[in-house]
Amino acid sequence: MGGILTMAASMGGDKADSEKAKEKKDSIVYLKDIVNSADNLTTEEKAIFQNAVIRIKMDEAQNEMNIVMNSPFSNAAGLIEIKKNFTTVLNKLKAFEKTSGDQAKVQKDGGEMKIYP
Repeated sequence: MGGILTMAASMGGDKADSEKAKEKKDSIVYLKDIVNSADNLTTEEKAIFQNAVIRIKMDEAQNEMNIVMNSPFSNAAGLIEIKKNFTTVLNKLKAFEKTSGDQAKVQKDGGEMKIYP
């Protein structure tokens, strides 16, 4: 994700943007409270994603951005559901917008996620 920050910086902008202090954020979002109060999630989605966690670490000065999404599962069917629908559920919850105050978006099509061991 750091490449996106580098690309955005190279596009330039007005002088006020270049003089703005570089942001540094380190946030952890526990989806439990958001999931439990969401009216637009199914009962199954709430059960699967209630213990999910998102960690966002960004350092504009170093052109670094890491987003780690974690959702525990108890069986292979749960893993398939998480892989297939995690980004869709995050969009329904507007999790990134609530975290950052920005209009950052995850893939709307629920595209493939990489799962690391």
